[in-house]
Amino acid sequence: MVALLLGIGLPDDDDLEGQKETGFWRVIYGFQYLCQAVTILMFLTCWPEDSITYSISTGNDEHALSLIKKVYASTEDPE
Repeated sequence: MVALLLGIGLPDDDDLEGQKETGFWRVIYGFQYLCQAVTILMFLTCWPEDSITYSISTGNDEHALSLIKKVYASTEDPE
């Protein structure tokens, strides 16, 4: 949606030289990569999840058990 709204700033299709001169098309095509980078950073920093093996090796058995329950609860058959 934002990329479509950014497209309003582009010149008309008839003015090809105007499109090349503005360089605004680079912003529209680069915006998706900026969104992906922000999403990856958010997943890495805001929702870090320890592995089950790491939790067991550090002696945090309750956390390891809750992680195991999460893994196998998502794979159970809902019958």
